[in-house]
Amino acid sequence: MPKDVPINKFWSLTIYDLETWAFIYSKEERPGLSSREIPDMKQNEDGSVTIYVGPEAPTGLESNWIPTAGKVPYLMFRFYGPEESFYNKSFKLADVELTR
Repeated sequence: MPKDVPINKFWSLTIYDLETWAFIYSKEERPGLSSREIPDMKQNEDGSVTIYVGPEAPTGLESNWIPTAGKVPYLMFRFYGPEESFYNKSFKLADVELTR
């Protein structure tokens, strides 16, 4: 997620189970992450954060990880209090990338 997401409140990434459309529950009790957790995440040099979604956390990046617990994930981004650049589509969120 870029450092300067055009929002007045916060952004949220929630992972759902594609089969049931319910949260993916795991022992970590983390079905998503939001900009409210940025102080606890490892930030990139430019202030952005990389979020990882998968069955295992990358070493040292557990705070940036949403577990999938063996389920097929469906990602849902939400932007609370979006600013004009969201509506006029000048803000573009980067695509999800496979890291393996």
